[in-house]
Amino acid sequence: MSTSPGGKAVLDLVFEILKTAPKLQLKGDKLTQDTGLTSSRWWCLVTIAENDGSLSVADIARRMNLQRQTVQRFTDALAKSEMITYTENPDHKRARHLSMTDKGKAALVTVKKRDNDWAENTAGAVNSDDIETTIRTLTALRDEITAQFTER
Repeated sequence: MSTSPGGKAVLDLVFEILKTAPKLQLKGDKLTQDTGLTSSRWWCLVTIAENDGSLSVADIARRMNLQRQTVQRFTDALAKSEMITYTENPDHKRARHLSMTDKGKAALVTVKKRDNDWAENTAGAVNSDDIETTIRTLTALRDEITAQFTER
């Protein structure tokens, strides 16, 4: 069975994403290595910061599209390193909310600066119009995949 040019383009794009994602994760790990974060914990911390004090581990897992147990490991590590705290959830006794600490906020400021510097240095290597097209393409691809899962 042969694949149409459009189908081949989708498969080629997916393969490039799969090859690029681990490299982005390694780059993120390098940016965060001396802050007590990893790429994954950083992503989790950003999600907590965006919704400070109003999300549980399960809420964060849904937003990150990860298993609750995976996010629990991230948040336990963040709490152990004193970047977040667990707070009472008035709606659910066992599903505590997560709040940022000053240490977590400081780590995010540090990593955000490094991330911005990296983005500025990298931006010159890729045409900005191509980046905008890629963003639109990936958004459309994500929306289509999401719709296919909802149709089940």
